[in-house]
Amino acid sequence: MEIKTKYNIGDTVFFIKDGVIKSGTIEKVHVMEDTIEVFKLVNNEIYARKTLTVIKYYIGVDYYEEYTLASSKKELIKQLEDETEK
Repeated sequence: MEIKTKYNIGDTVFFIKDGVIKSGTIEKVHVMEDTIEVFKLVNNEIYARKTLTVIKYYIGVDYYEEYTLASSKKELIKQLEDETEK
């Protein structure tokens, strides 16, 4: 199995914490396969699962999801502007 992540251990990223833009270095990458739906046969035997891969990055003392991080302060601000326009 190959798992591709946007960021790697040692990368410096920018994020918002307590309303302030901060930066930090990724220390760990946590990958989890989460079941979001199970399909069962009439006899209750599992036929199939719908899963979602969740990737979180450990920075300092907290885990952050990929969509909350950016590789530069400028990119983070752009993401915020794009989000407010929706």
